[in-house]
Amino acid sequence: MGIRNTTHNVFKATMVSLLFTVIVALLTGLIVNQRFASIELDGEKLRIEPKPTRIYDAQGNKMAEFEKDRKEMTPYDEIPKEVIEGVVATEDREFFNHAGVNVRTIFRAVLVDLRSGSFEQGGSTITQQLAKGIYLNPGKTLDRKIQEAVYATAIEKEYSKQDIIAFYLNHNFYGQRAYGIKNAIQTYFGMTIEQFEKQDKIDRIAKSALLAGIPQSPSVLNPYANKEQAMQRRNTVLTNMYVRGYISREEYEAAKAKDFLVLSQPNIADSEKIHSPEYVHYVLSEASKILDMPIEEVMYSGVTLYTSFEPEVYKAMRKHMADSSLYPSNPAGDDQKIQGASVFLNPQNGEIYAMTGSRDEITQFLTFNRAFQAKRGPGSSFKPLIDYGPALETGKWNAYSTVQCQSSFGTYYVKDHNCSGSKSMTEALRLSNNGPAVWMLQQVGIDYARAYVEKLGIKLTDNDIYLPIALGGLEYGVTPLELADGYQAFANGGKRAEAHTIRRIVNYLDEVVYEPAQPTQVIKAEAADQMKSMLRSVVTNGTGRNADVPGYSISGKTGTNENPGGHGNKDIWFAGFTDNLVGVVWMGFDNADSRHYIPSGQTSYIAAKMFGNIAKDTLKILPKTTAKQKTINKISIDLFRNVEGNQVTIKWEDKPGLKYEIHRNDAIIGDSLDGSYTDTNVKAEKTYTYQVVGFDEKTGEKVLESNKSSIQLPKVEEKKPTEEVQKEEDTQDITTKEEDVTPKQETPQTEEPSKEETPTKEPTVTEQPKTNDTTKDTDTKPTDDTNVEEPKTSQPDAKETPNNGNNNNQKVTEEQPSTETNNL
Repeated sequence: MGIRNTTHNVFKATMVSLLFTVIVALLTGLIVNQRFASIELDGEKLRIEPKPTRIYDAQGNKMAEFEKDRKEMTPYDEIPKEVIEGVVATEDREFFNHAGVNVRTIFRAVLVDLRSGSFEQGGSTITQQLAKGIYLNPGKTLDRKIQEAVYATAIEKEYSKQDIIAFYLNHNFYGQRAYGIKNAIQTYFGMTIEQFEKQDKIDRIAKSALLAGIPQSPSVLNPYANKEQAMQRRNTVLTNMYVRGYISREEYEAAKAKDFLVLSQPNIADSEKIHSPEYVHYVLSEASKILDMPIEEVMYSGVTLYTSFEPEVYKAMRKHMADSSLYPSNPAGDDQKIQGASVFLNPQNGEIYAMTGSRDEITQFLTFNRAFQAKRGPGSSFKPLIDYGPALETGKWNAYSTVQCQSSFGTYYVKDHNCSGSKSMTEALRLSNNGPAVWMLQQVGIDYARAYVEKLGIKLTDNDIYLPIALGGLEYGVTPLELADGYQAFANGGKRAEAHTIRRIVNYLDEVVYEPAQPTQVIKAEAADQMKSMLRSVVTNGTGRNADVPGYSISGKTGTNENPGGHGNKDIWFAGFTDNLVGVVWMGFDNADSRHYIPSGQTSYIAAKMFGNIAKDTLKILPKTTAKQKTINKISIDLFRNVEGNQVTIKWEDKPGLKYEIHRNDAIIGDSLDGSYTDTNVKAEKTYTYQVVGFDEKTGEKVLESNKSSIQLPKVEEKKPTEEVQKEEDTQDITTKEEDVTPKQETPQTEEPSKEETPTKEPTVTEQPKTNDTTKDTDTKPTDDTNVEEPKTSQPDAKETPNNGNNNNQKVTEEQPSTETNNL
């Protein structure tokens, strides 16, 4: 009976699957055919490469250029057959048999997607992959998959299989700035295609398998980036080639035994040399998120990226970051170095001046960068963000409210120096006391504090819900860039724009496709100013005195994170700012252990000194006006039309060194290098709204914009022959502030208004469970000249503490980790 039921169930499941397959095939076919009828395939995109991708710094200097060389596309009959076989065996076994779409692979992908509730499975043929890369935006939606199928069908109709596989291999990115199969062979093996063909067959098979496997994830699967994963991928391709019968068992075994056979260093063309490669890496990473495409695709998408990178600031940063005398000592005495990273940005608009992720110069491109990729425990530098900032924001506390020097919070214990009874919030922050910080978080409530730091750009994990976060005890920590971003609002009156480097993205059609948002008010201005004052006391007479720069008002906070191995410290930080600069410095071992740590006496005052040195040079470089939010000047425009009603001329006062964009009904219609533009694509009886936006030609920065001015074109009546002589006088000033021409006027006013008659505007300024806490905050007193003593002044009596009550929404209902946390 059981066997019969099992057989029945299997048969039923099989029939359901077959029925579902038929339905999917029919629906896919119907949709594809319907859309296919209306598609126009631009075959030139398969052959002609867009403009190169270029990146410019804040001064208009070119930092990098990436260009795919398609003028030497390799035709099918010149591509090594082993490369083609490796790609087909791995990416699309039925390539030479299907018509662009493989229903069976789509069915398998749909089944997986339905089970997972997403559209993550590929199921794409080689033709679909080609269509996606050339004609479609990235994404894994059902509609995108249908579009893939439509374009793939169109490609298959127009081109042979040989042409399609050649297009595919020439469009592929292979990592190490190698684009196309010909360039990949040159980059990895230093060979021409002719030399590649003449080498030993086993070597040719092994090398072809390597190249066939890289495009799936070029930044991970190339042997210079990750040898282990690259080798696994190459061997997978070899296995596929053997299974599909392209190579024999003996050839498979011999090729698998081979090493990578690549050059010791990739052979990169001189034309693609990069200035400040670590910063260019971040620019591409940011563009990747904005454009929703992998970094490799951004590099060859033909966009122009205008950035905020300041070369002189980076030069000053590198000078000090490379100075060994500014780092703690290595107690192990071996060759491992205590590393460092720093980020400096402009809080007035969120633009990043410079960043570096190493004490040593980074010359390799797309390597790991600690400045924006390494999350570490921030220690006490997190206290302003998670403890005192939220308290000020509530309005229940101010800079001089009384806080308690408490050390026991259920099962959670903290160690503290120079703290007993009660003291003011400012004093507790100045001396980096731990007990008051935890007490303050408990009073405010963890939910409220988490929401506060999220407004500052820092996203905590679901596990960051216990009191240790008061001292920077986070599950993963923060990057130097994230911490700098978080401090922006304190420096800019509570306003913040997400930290960024890209000022503007222009596509290969010279269309502006992205500009960053302006700063918005994220916390109260009064609370931000109070925090600035509190953090100023940290620098003038607290743990951050080494960060002070004579002649400038520096505010900031130190942070030290204890080594979980029990020896010394793991991380030391300083985050500081002025009105026009926010900077963060981090130091530590990449992998701290019982031998590699920062000695206990060498705490965050060292990071503060590094910050002070960099800030001193940087503030000399930055113009004084940088401290103010940049002004977008306002201009007025005048509109004129002709008698026929089929032409509008826009005029404005030209400024030297600017390029203008012309907007009509909020869409860009053209550009101009002078003070006029004529729009001939208009129709009578229609209303149009125009605006002019001006950009600095050198930096790409937006510097002015006009008012929006509208015009309604009248109905044009047939003219009598006697009226033709008056065609020369056919324009009239019809700006939004003047009346339109009345139909009774047979001869319109055609003279442009004089300057006295033209209205102008003055430029305007745009306004735990029980565990041991391994992320202890252990800033200790600075040594000797930076020693901090608690002043012998009377503290407010404990009974004078404001009755602020407990916050019921804080997540401290479970027992807190049973730990002891040291001071600072």
